Amino acid sequence: MNIRALAERDLATTLEDGEYGFGWPAVITDPEGNFGCLSIQANDISALIDPDTGQMVSGKSIGVVIRIRTLQEKCLGIPRNVSKRSEKPWTVEFTDVLGASGACKVISADPDYVLGVVSCKLEVYAP
Repeated sequence: MNIRALAERDLATTLEDGEYGFGWPAVITDPEGNFGCLSIQANDISALIDPDTGQMVSGKSIGVVIRIRTLQEKCLGIPRNVSKRSEKPWTVEFTDVLGASGACKVISADPDYVLGVVSCKLEVYAP
């Protein structure tokens, strides 16, 4: 098997498996209201580097990595930013390790079609 195909197949364990991998349950909803329950890799960091000063500052950086094949299996497209405020955005809902849940909207998405993942930057969303 080609190494790329093997790496994509291994995402089922490394990225999506909640017991042995980094998998974390989430609900992803597209602007039309279609949704899928799937496993993601997520981060929510409260310390950022100020690009002007190089100093650590308080802030919020939220992101997820999603397997493209799973999005396809759930009949969802590739998440993307929806810039018009009058339109509904792509949203991702998940809990942290302490059980606090929250909804976020996708503000940017970078698909990697070679590996088969999409990395999304998120921000807190209150509809």
